[in-house]
Amino acid sequence: KSVIFQSFDEEVLFRAENTFLLALDGDVDFTPGAVRLLLDRMRKNPRVGAACGRIHPIGSGPMVWYQKFEYAVAHWLQKSTEHVLGCVLCSPGCFSLFRGSALMDDNVMHKYTTKPTEPSHHLMYDQGEDRWLCTLLLQQGYRVDYAAASDAFTYAPEGFDEYFNQRRRWTPSTIANILDLLQDGRNTVASNNNISWLYIVYQAALMVSTIIGPATVLMMIAGALLTVFSIDLITSYIISLIPAILFFIICFVFNTKIQLIVAQILSGIYVFIMMVVFVGALITAVTVTPYHPSVIFLSGLVLIFLIAAAFHPREFHNLIFGVLYFLWVPSGFLVLIIYSLCNLHVVSWGTREVPKKKTKAELEQEEKEKKAKEEQKKKESFWNKFFPFFNLVQDLKHTITEKMTSDKGHDKLTEVLIKMNENLEKINKNRDSVVELEDVVVDENKSKKEKKTVRFSNKNEEKELDEFDEETYVKQKADKNIMFDLVNPAWVKEEMFSGGELMQMIPEERDFWEGFVNTYLKPLDKNKEKEKKDTEKLMELRNNVCGGMALVNMLWVAINFMFQYKKPTVIDIPLSVSTNIYIHVFNLLMCLVFCRINLRKQWSDYSYGARFTGC
Repeated sequence: KSVIFQSFDEEVLFRAENTFLLALDGDVDFTPGAVRLLLDRMRKNPRVGAACGRIHPIGSGPMVWYQKFEYAVAHWLQKSTEHVLGCVLCSPGCFSLFRGSALMDDNVMHKYTTKPTEPSHHLMYDQGEDRWLCTLLLQQGYRVDYAAASDAFTYAPEGFDEYFNQRRRWTPSTIANILDLLQDGRNTVASNNNISWLYIVYQAALMVSTIIGPATVLMMIAGALLTVFSIDLITSYIISLIPAILFFIICFVFNTKIQLIVAQILSGIYVFIMMVVFVGALITAVTVTPYHPSVIFLSGLVLIFLIAAAFHPREFHNLIFGVLYFLWVPSGFLVLIIYSLCNLHVVSWGTREVPKKKTKAELEQEEKEKKAKEEQKKKESFWNKFFPFFNLVQDLKHTITEKMTSDKGHDKLTEVLIKMNENLEKINKNRDSVVELEDVVVDENKSKKEKKTVRFSNKNEEKELDEFDEETYVKQKADKNIMFDLVNPAWVKEEMFSGGELMQMIPEERDFWEGFVNTYLKPLDKNKEKEKKDTEKLMELRNNVCGGMALVNMLWVAINFMFQYKKPTVIDIPLSVSTNIYIHVFNLLMCLVFCRINLRKQWSDYSYGARFTGC
């Protein structure tokens, strides 16, 4: 037992081990049966600290279709492999079950709630909180299980920008947490019976394949250009490298909005290039030999996916979206990696962030700026440059329209006043009898800015206000502030709670919750000076990481280029009397590496589950 449990009696320890916390996202959909399956994993083994299920992304559009295939293959292959060889590295926060005693253990919740003090801490603690919690559980000796039959459904990013911002947060956090686990591998293997040195080596190999992934994609593109367009080797490499280098520079110089626009353009270009790769593979298979490494690689990859889908017949339809995944390979392996690492210093979630509420003064200022932009646009318009009197005609037309509208408004007002006068006359003539008054209704032709309904009858007056008056809201809230306290909370006045007995917390319980809120749940006070220093340190970390990644990938490209250029390791394999196949050993190795990073990508993208960021 850990030190913290040595002071507990058996009853308290029993309750802690049989207390479970279900972590959910606000938009997740699941059934009670899915939770029971997670509970079964917990009951089967008391050393299971967390359990997660099969996450299904829902939504519409090509981005969601792409993620359907990505999530499916990630669960079929990568997550199942981790569950069997060792244990799952991340139980996604959108749908997971945690054991109470595991969270209470030494160096788990206590360390999980510590504030970041170093740049890497911001990536590990803030950008992927569920992976960080699972890393602490693994290092403490607990197991993280996977229940494939426990299904949950959550909304995935539907837009390009939202998807990229979500993965921009996930990618650095995944790398940071796995590196932390690898660096502490000796202690993790010693304390956790489910993790062996073979599993640590397996994760290290996946990490290496992730780091050299961008260079491998660039070499694949160069090979496709070389095969399809029959250009020389040097030219194909130059054409392949230039867009990636330019995007790398753009991510350092321009803001996020420009980066995402360029990323969309590059992704579209790379979709076309992937079509070229596919055509190149077909040409090679038909004109050269079907046993070429590139043909064998693509065929083997498709065969793996087909076999995996055959074991999951209810999800077989997800293979249809595999075409999108194939076309998206350069964008996911190259563009997204560059964007994520170059924005490593940005620690905002990027998805599901609540927009800041604007004050009345800010709204008025925004309206003034909008009108000023419209006036400037008029002056700089094409018609105004070549026909100076064009704006004069437009203004005259606008004035006449306003006058006609105003006249109509006066006519309606006159009609209302006449009817009101008729009603008053009826009341004066028949004071002693009941008088049925005619409703005076004016609700046609309401402008967009002023939505008001005027009624003269025995009904309640109705008003619809289009604008939100912040000052009135604050005043009303201040007047009712007495309701929001521990003695007389506002929610006890709700109808669903009426009739129940109102009891007060004992002082000890109140002190516990007040201390708990102040220690763990109270929002952090903003310190601009500290935020500035943290940003500077994060940018320094970003520069070091990007520099190291660029150096490693350029070396990998240079080594492969020299092997292709000099061809020192070409093996001649005779297939028949008249047919020989020439295999570049290094190219075959590159195909294997690309296959490995392909499977790695499917899991590293998924590993946090569906949240947005971000989701």
